[in-house]
Amino acid sequence: SRLASLAAQVRRLAIDTDPDASARIALLEEEIESIERRIESLRSGDETAIDEDRALERVRDVLAQAADVPDDFARVRAEFETLNASLRAKIVESDVSQASVVDEVFRGIDHISDSDAGRSFAAFSQLVLDPALGAAFEADIRRILDRGFARDLTSDERRALRAFLTTLKGRSAEIHDVITLFARALRRYVQSQDYQRDRVLRTLLREAQHAGVEAAAHTRPWYPTSLTLDLSAVALSSVGAIDLHDPAEFAATEEVVTQPASLASLEELRAIARETEIDFDELTRNVNDLLAEVSSCTVADVLARYPATQGVGSVIGLLSIAAEQGTVDDEPEVLAWQGADGVPRAAIVAAHRFTGAVT
Repeated sequence: SRLASLAAQVRRLAIDTDPDASARIALLEEEIESIERRIESLRSGDETAIDEDRALERVRDVLAQAADVPDDFARVRAEFETLNASLRAKIVESDVSQASVVDEVFRGIDHISDSDAGRSFAAFSQLVLDPALGAAFEADIRRILDRGFARDLTSDERRALRAFLTTLKGRSAEIHDVITLFARALRRYVQSQDYQRDRVLRTLLREAQHAGVEAAAHTRPWYPTSLTLDLSAVALSSVGAIDLHDPAEFAATEEVVTQPASLASLEELRAIARETEIDFDELTRNVNDLLAEVSSCTVADVLARYPATQGVGSVIGLLSIAAEQGTVDDEPEVLAWQGADGVPRAAIVAAHRFTGAVT
């Protein structure tokens, strides 16, 4: 079927490119006669619908051609990027005024539409975005999928047929975005006069190359000179200095032993929690126990009665509770406690006082 499609395209090209109008008319009349003969065959019942095997072959041929569409879009995008680069090069190379450069930019943008890729994409975009064509295409897809042979198509093939037009519209929008981005960037490149800087750089490079050619007749590249060149701060090194990553260096040397699961101990879980979190329940209980004996107390009083079991964590917890539920005096007081490492420690802070039960 692909060969038949190619043959039909070649014949259509031969008709459309024939300069002899009479020859083109004769070829078109042959097509009309062929169509009329088919109509008569259909009316008389001599011609029937193609069998399911041929229908499946044609559908899969269409899907195969549709699979090549992303490559076509990539080619069109690459052509636009090449055109963008060539236009920028022309702007840098041309020694004209800014007004002329701007005119050249807009001429360059028009060149996109006039290029082969631009004309092909414009025609394709008009077809894809045409509402009537889109509706007819989707109706044809629905009719094909309603045929009996469509049951032999895979779910991926059926999905590809349904989503084909949507995919084309999405890719078309991507190319439109590329063209728009190209036009804006090129216009900004000229209006910001960045091309002037590139022209200066081009001139300096050419002067350096010319001077190098002249110097080559009198000296060799390896001869020492009295000139000093400030190199870039980027460190340069050989590729050979790069060490390859060897996964074997990080492999376990001993066999990994799987430990059997055991019943968790509540006390062990509490101990783990105390290592990472302040035990406010314990601190609250200590404060309330002391307040049951006295009307008020400070953090220093609590630490004097109950040791800081979590070291500085207990101290911070008591200060936090007192700041939220107690009072803070202006006079300082000394807090003394023993750290988790067994070393005595002390700190001078504003006196934090508990005046009532805390929660």
